[in-house]
Amino acid sequence: MLLVDVVSAVARQALVLCGLTLFLEVLLPQGGMKKTARLVMGLLVLGALLGPVAALYDEGLALTAEIFVPPQDNTEEIIMAGGRLAGQAADEAAESLAADIERQLSKFVALQDGVTDCEVQIQLASEDLAADWGHNWGRVTILLSVDERQGGAAEIAAKVRQSVAAFYDLSEAEVRVSVAEYGDG
Repeated sequence: MLLVDVVSAVARQALVLCGLTLFLEVLLPQGGMKKTARLVMGLLVLGALLGPVAALYDEGLALTAEIFVPPQDNTEEIIMAGGRLAGQAADEAAESLAADIERQLSKFVALQDGVTDCEVQIQLASEDLAADWGHNWGRVTILLSVDERQGGAAEIAAKVRQSVAAFYDLSEAEVRVSVAEYGDG
């Protein structure tokens, strides 16, 4: 370490610490706390002044109070971690959205005439398809239990398909409706 480097390091650290000391002097209230703060700041100034000087004599034993420590460049790691977190958040949001839509659709379908029970499943579309369609539903699959006294199963399924497609602004091709059939016994 050259003498010029030592002098510039001492001067830089002394200026920063003296400025910090003056700023804290103004902020501190009167009393015992002010005396303690002055002592601590004085020790920091002494450490900052003696650290580079000690570095001249022995690099291994130097006491430094470095204020300007260069940050580690881990930008790529931070960006990758942020990307992973964003992906996880998007996946969780998509799963939550699908569950909410399935509950809403189940209640909507249950209101249709002739429907006694239903199960709804939403398959979310890829982002490319979502941009074209205006929503991210890939396909809606509905399994119905119907009361055939209020109409035929195929007729009820067609009405449900039309109602869901119209209400949610979907094409009928995106809505798949099946009727559960139960055997005797």
